[in-house]
Amino acid sequence: MSVGLPVFWRFLCIGLMALGAIASADTYVLFAEPGKPVPEYDQIVDKLKAGDEVVFSNGDRFTIKRWLGAGKATGILETSDGRALRIPLLAGPVWKQTGKHQIYYSATGPEFMAAFIAGHARLAQFAIPAPEMYQSLESEYALMEKLEVRFSLSRFALGLHGLSPADRAKVFEELVEFARQTWRVSDIGDLGNRQVLYTSRGWKLVDHNADVTVAARVGSPAIFARRWYDFGGTLFLWSRAERQRLTDVIAAERRAHGVPDRKLSCREYLLAFWNGTPL
Repeated sequence: MSVGLPVFWRFLCIGLMALGAIASADTYVLFAEPGKPVPEYDQIVDKLKAGDEVVFSNGDRFTIKRWLGAGKATGILETSDGRALRIPLLAGPVWKQTGKHQIYYSATGPEFMAAFIAGHARLAQFAIPAPEMYQSLESEYALMEKLEVRFSLSRFALGLHGLSPADRAKVFEELVEFARQTWRVSDIGDLGNRQVLYTSRGWKLVDHNADVTVAARVGSPAIFARRWYDFGGTLFLWSRAERQRLTDVIAAERRAHGVPDRKLSCREYLLAFWNGTPL
């Protein structure tokens, strides 16, 4: 059976477009030496596109499918095999825009990347739910599990989730279980309600740094109570009973694992407050 001319031309155009996409793809070395970005690093990251290949100092290379997102310090790219590649956004000091002003952090992009990798190992040590990390190279990249994100804890707390009351109750129970699994720690660096996401595999903590503080006693802060400006201000929209459940389940789990249950003396409280350590 012969193929009609219009159909033939359609397939020919599709083939030529595919070949053109392949031909326009580029290969970029991001790190020529361990932990040291190439001089043109920032310009390369800005122009990365589908089909490009990125190469790291140990020879690891990945083909980019698309951008998934970016924060102030690192960006996430989907690879051709459907995984999530996290890389530094900047070679130099990380900054953020606040109104008309640029606020610079003391750490560089690669240093933020190293802190994320080290923090992920700490989360795994304490069995806190997070995306799986398949492989990494200090300061350069982390190859992560790609998850289907449905909404953040912030949007869930604000009611911007599109769930029925029954489904909302189910997802809240999953959040209670997530909270229970965080009983070992009282604080996690760079933690906020936009770093806790509801995904195709439940609640996950997707962004953090290496600062993980172990709970010293049952009364040590729960992560949902430690950072009022990150969590409390949003969770305050919930009923007191729901907010209390998140902290009560953590306290109960600490007691079950033998964490000391005592109050701080006045002297201990003042010292902790003065030193800025978790109470």
